[in-house]
Amino acid sequence: MRKIYRLEEDKLYKDPNGLNNTEIGYITLSNEKFNAIKDLVNYFPTDLYNEENQTFGCPDCVDQGGAYVRYSIDGNSGEFRIDMNNDKIPSYLHGFVDKVKEKLELL
Repeated sequence: MRKIYRLEEDKLYKDPNGLNNTEIGYITLSNEKFNAIKDLVNYFPTDLYNEENQTFGCPDCVDQGGAYVRYSIDGNSGEFRIDMNNDKIPSYLHGFVDKVKEKLELL
């Protein structure tokens, strides 16, 4: 099942319908949930700013899950598909992937 969230500076949104990250269908989640994950941006690996590769590993090829990350931070923006299996991705992504998994458990 696909889960789509949008984290902004002061709000957290969820698309309960999984509508491919469009703004249609987004609902605002509670401040409690926002506060639980708002620091995720602090774990974003800045090495991604310089990456030409947009896919790391083989996201969801064997039902292990994958993360689609689209970001806009400090004038930098990009989008990536990241395997959730640390054995399949560069080591500099491990901490971020681990934190994403941890934060998803809180939602």
